[in-house]
Amino acid sequence: MTLSDQARNLIFPMIERAQLELALAMFRHAIEKDESYFGGYAGASQCLAAFAIFAPDGPQRSALLKEARHLANQAEVLSPANSWTQSALSWVDLAEGDTKRAIEHADIALDLAPKDGNVLDFYAMVMLATGDFDAALAASTSDRPRTSGLGRFANKSIFGAASFHAGKYEQAIDALNTATRAGDPISAPTLIYLAAANAALGNQADALALEADLKQNWPTIDTVALLDRLYVNPEQVRALTDHLRTKH
Repeated sequence: MTLSDQARNLIFPMIERAQLELALAMFRHAIEKDESYFGGYAGASQCLAAFAIFAPDGPQRSALLKEARHLANQAEVLSPANSWTQSALSWVDLAEGDTKRAIEHADIALDLAPKDGNVLDFYAMVMLATGDFDAALAASTSDRPRTSGLGRFANKSIFGAASFHAGKYEQAIDALNTATRAGDPISAPTLIYLAAANAALGNQADALALEADLKQNWPTIDTVALLDRLYVNPEQVRALTDHLRTKH
């Protein structure tokens, strides 16, 4: 349980492959230590589903999805009424493209543990990915109590992204800068959203500086491909990338 809880704290930012691989290795080790504990399976399935979301179509992605589904199902066999299990099922559903079931399982997870920070982060991500920005904002706001989990949450960054898509650009910038100052999980999308929000407000110098930082620190990232993999609605991607000077 301790190993799984520690690994759970490393899933975000999930596009940082080395960190996600570390979390996956810890979950696999937890399974080896105790095959009867559901948490190792639930966490491993979330990692594998994240890898699948950002992987190109092909045999490797299919294999990731197959294993993610197998592990999520195993977590469900062991502890079907646990919020982490339901959250894992939701994330795997999203990776498979079944948005209806993803939302259903996310809702169940939130009902079971409305103050669990990890559940809230994945719920907010599912809502963001499927275009329900109000629900994403409600789940990721810092005003929402988070009384369980180890405390390293991605909610400020998710709140910033949801704020952008809701047209609240200044709120998006404030949230993302607050996340950076707080030492929350930061990744390339943080800079993408900061650059786009600044551009939307006419702060071109700041936007260009942020885009330069993005290219320097993540020189191989393909912004459009990254976002297309995560977001269900292509218009959501265009709303973001249209504000960027370059497509990376």
